[in-house]
Amino acid sequence: MRKRVSVVAVAAAFAALSAFAQTSAQQGATSTTKKAPTTKQFLTEAAQGSQAEIKMGQLAQQKGTTTQVKELGARLVNDHTKLYDQIKQVASSQNITVPEKPSAAQEKQISRLESLSGEKFDRAFLLDQERDHRRTMNLFQRETTNPNPQVADLAKNAIPTLRTHMHLSQQAMAALPPAKTPSTDNTGNPNQK
Repeated sequence: MRKRVSVVAVAAAFAALSAFAQTSAQQGATSTTKKAPTTKQFLTEAAQGSQAEIKMGQLAQQKGTTTQVKELGARLVNDHTKLYDQIKQVASSQNITVPEKPSAAQEKQISRLESLSGEKFDRAFLLDQERDHRRTMNLFQRETTNPNPQVADLAKNAIPTLRTHMHLSQQAMAALPPAKTPSTDNTGNPNQK
């Protein structure tokens, strides 16, 4: 009788251990999926980013105060229109439909830029460009190892253009005059002019 109880206990423990292992493996697979964006997530984010860059480039052409800002704006419109077309083509081959407009957060960023003018616009636009292109390059860099060769090639081919945009925004920022600060008198108090 004791032998029979021991066999049943061992069998129950084995069954519980197997169930735990299976659940852990499923959870591990789920957490891995969350870490690495799917092809659809990548193409969606890339499409929205390109649409945002097109809109911001148009704004820079209209509101920019320097030649460099206006030229960067024109380049963004041109390059991101081409990139968006490539993203749509790859997405279509995967039976994926990508958005035709920026995300809600990107629309908010665009609205903020629309409310600015003059040098404040130039600075905010250029800072956004540097930050956005750094983040976008990281997104595309991760996809260079995508098992789908079309997606990997899209990412690899876009990185040099994205890097150029970031460098152009840095150069344009460096060319801006120093930011204006309130002048002070010899005691450190703001002048009342």
